[in-house]
Amino acid sequence: MSGSCALVISNKKKISCLQCRARKVKCDGQMPCHRCTKRDESCVFQPHAKAGRPANNAVMNRLVKFKQDKKQSVLFNDFIFETLSYTIHTDTKFISPNHSLTLGRMLDPYFQEMAMPLQQWAERRMQQAIPFIPDIVMYDLTDLHTWSAMEIVNVMVQRISRLGLKHFEYYDPIAAAVFLDLVFKFFGEKIRHPLSFNPLATLDDDAALRLIDTFFQVHPHSFLLNKTLVLQGYWLKTIEPMLLSAIFGTAVYFSRMLDNKPVRLWEAIDHDNRNPFLEYAHDLLQDSTTAATFSKYQATVILGLFDATFGSPKRGTGALILAGILSKSLGILDGALDAELTAVESELIRMSFWCIFSSTVRGSMDHGHMPSYRMSKSRMIRQAMGIALPPSTPSRSVSYQFELSNGCIRDQKNYDTLVETFYCNTVVCSYTMKLLAELPEVSRNIYNTEPSDVTRVPGLPHLDNLKERFVLVLDELACFIAQHKSTWSRMQRFTMQTFHRLYSLHVHVMRPTRAISSSDPSFSNSMFDVFVTNDDEGLVLDLEQMLPIVFDTLDDTLGFAAASAEEQLYIPQGALISTLDTCLEILMRAPVNATQQHYIGVLDTLCTKTDHLWKEWSGIESIQQRLKGYIESQQPPLVEPPTSLTDFSLNDRMAMTAFFDPMATTWIAELDCLQAPVDMRLVSQSPIASTSSYITAETPTDYDLIPQDTSCDSIVSLPFDLDSLTISMPVDSHPTFSSL
Repeated sequence: MSGSCALVISNKKKISCLQCRARKVKCDGQMPCHRCTKRDESCVFQPHAKAGRPANNAVMNRLVKFKQDKKQSVLFNDFIFETLSYTIHTDTKFISPNHSLTLGRMLDPYFQEMAMPLQQWAERRMQQAIPFIPDIVMYDLTDLHTWSAMEIVNVMVQRISRLGLKHFEYYDPIAAAVFLDLVFKFFGEKIRHPLSFNPLATLDDDAALRLIDTFFQVHPHSFLLNKTLVLQGYWLKTIEPMLLSAIFGTAVYFSRMLDNKPVRLWEAIDHDNRNPFLEYAHDLLQDSTTAATFSKYQATVILGLFDATFGSPKRGTGALILAGILSKSLGILDGALDAELTAVESELIRMSFWCIFSSTVRGSMDHGHMPSYRMSKSRMIRQAMGIALPPSTPSRSVSYQFELSNGCIRDQKNYDTLVETFYCNTVVCSYTMKLLAELPEVSRNIYNTEPSDVTRVPGLPHLDNLKERFVLVLDELACFIAQHKSTWSRMQRFTMQTFHRLYSLHVHVMRPTRAISSSDPSFSNSMFDVFVTNDDEGLVLDLEQMLPIVFDTLDDTLGFAAASAEEQLYIPQGALISTLDTCLEILMRAPVNATQQHYIGVLDTLCTKTDHLWKEWSGIESIQQRLKGYIESQQPPLVEPPTSLTDFSLNDRMAMTAFFDPMATTWIAELDCLQAPVDMRLVSQSPIASTSSYITAETPTDYDLIPQDTSCDSIVSLPFDLDSLTISMPVDSHPTFSSL
């Protein structure tokens, strides 16, 4: 009996419901199980798949069956057959020594600690005014990386420059995020109940492949993944469910753009604009173990970037912070992970890191705090960390070349633009962080809650020679551009030179600085507090140094505008608008001369006569209005000509009479109302008078009568009636009338 019982127990296969699997808890196997009954949730069981990785021939059979069932061309290529041996990095490291903890439980104290500085920041800014939340509408996301870089530069310029940017209206993401979502915890506090089903199980292969294709077609960060590896992971069922949910969720949201429908800033904070895949990805993230894996890192970055811009900004910030923690555990910052990765994986990891870095720079601009990266005296931040820049063009991308070798073709124009603009964004962020490193450290820095050997000292570096140190950083950027521009596209060369000149112009008019306390216990202090505000009155520009930069900038911009029309180049409109705004403000303060007027004309051409530059871009309107007002103010007022006979003086009317009557001088001389001769020069310069052989500037001027009365009565008392006057014309036609 006991043996028989043992045999039954040994053959029983334990199956857990999907909800208990997701929570990593024990399931009693009943239908419904005890835990789902207690939580009042639907209990779904799915049989376990066959243990181990499926054999290659099993995957082939699955693909062949799928193709036979569809009986049409599908959204995948046969390259998957040849790449089955290419595996994704799966070595596991843990964030916490307690492997039983979930990410939500482990990070909850960390984010609770962040609640205080977040609240201090929000309260300080919300006391000043209700947060400005712009309605940013985007029909094309190829501009996203240029827009991100331009936002960083614009905020920096507004913080340090006395000249500023008149077209730019700064919005505070921190205060806006709190205003939108008054919750000071990123993980742990449930906004909703977890999903009671697995949305991944609701898709057939055709729908799944279409979503994968949509992701790589419209997602602005699609270069973070390799399509070959994603398809391989899908068919082999080895892809991380969290990563697949992030791909599907963002693809569903962005798919509306294929129908020419726009997306908006933070639109997906509303549950109606979210989808089950996004929610399921966040559920998996929060309930996953503390294992730091390659796929989890990629999924966290994709979720964080999406929510920080299009969804819940605070949830996105939390995901990006978690991605930073994962990158440290994986050994990305110190380069230890590179030795364990293939060339494709290493490039993808770098791209993800630079996305986090770009978001960190924007956060540093908003908060006035910066993280302590390892610094070197004369080396860029990226060089000191040993992390190479992302590829500047698709031709230099190992991941993209791997896709091409397997027959995976992307939309070439859009993909080129995404890769090239992301590279420019990375360089701009690197040197902007280099500028920030020259500002004194704040007393309490949210990025450096734990002491370390690289944490900056509050109050250092000193403010001495701050402008000169900024100039040295920009000189370093100029050397970088000169060294690498031969490998860039024309758009990249123009964009990088534009950013460098824009920074150079505004550093010349940097605000004066003041010392601040380095013992402020509040997290609301900022590195930018050292700059004196409201000091724009009586601004005197160093035109001798600034005007040559303005002239070079406008000449290059005019050349690029002409080339963009001929070669169909991508136009970095955000960079153009800030540059034209700055150049206009400087030229309006410059002395009026021929050179200044010439470049005002160049500005007018760029702003009003090159329509292809500003297609569907309303930001140029404020600059057009200022430019129009300046041009009108420089023109002399127009003198309105007389509109009726009563508006002419007596001499004017006598001159007209003399013009039409050659014999008028014989009777005009007899009038008692004139003291002086009719001044024929009043009409001698007119087009009509110049055609008359009877009117000259040498009309006799020997009249000496003084008019006693210029009233209408004296005019009427002529020797004959003017109404009955007839003009006798010569036989030959008058030259004036013949010309008419």
